[in-house]
Amino acid sequence: MASTIKVGCRLPQGIRLRVFEPGKDAFGENVLNEIGEVALAGSGRHVAAPGGLDGKDDDGVAFTDADADLWAKWFKQNEKSDLITSGAVFEKGKQPKDDPAAENEAAAQASTQSQAKRRS
Repeated sequence: MASTIKVGCRLPQGIRLRVFEPGKDAFGENVLNEIGEVALAGSGRHVAAPGGLDGKDDDGVAFTDADADLWAKWFKQNEKSDLITSGAVFEKGKQPKDDPAAENEAAAQASTQSQAKRRS
């Protein structure tokens, strides 16, 4: 059984991520063969609404289980795409470094740790 990961999508309508590999057709011509797709559920929230693509709350994110190998191939082919760099699509736990949600979570953890140290 293939391993799965959680992929987040902040687009309201979701998106189908198609994965291709180069190959040859019956005439020997170069073609791209689709090897699979990952259909991500949508968040149902318009990207211009509060919390849209800025990632400040998880209500604007829908997570979908995806085949880990297929996701890795798609990500390698598309890592510089706007879908990834804007944070619209991401692997759970691997959000972009400049993602406000990740920064807010890190700041909250640091605050909790410093409060715990003061109490000790």
